Amino acid sequence: MPEWTKDKVIFRIRELKIQLKNPPSKRIEPNLYYYARKFFGTWNNALKEAGFEIKELQKVSFPELTPLFSYFAGLFITDGNLYL
Repeated sequence: MPEWTKDKVIFRIRELKIQLKNPPSKRIEPNLYYYARKFFGTWNNALKEAGFEIKELQKVSFPELTPLFSYFAGLFITDGNLYL
């Protein structure tokens, strides 16, 4: 699609939804993802504009930092099986 516009981005997202039977992933079409970010700031904003309901980030809760938990975390990190 030459000459992308906001309307063309929204149209293509909706078109992919029909073809895939699910909201499209940003990895499906790199050009679509690029222009969606260019016009809407983020992929999720583009999906919202196309009429999809977006699940917001969930807050993660951590257990209280106690000496026992700190000891366990130290053992887990230093045992050599955790790769970052």
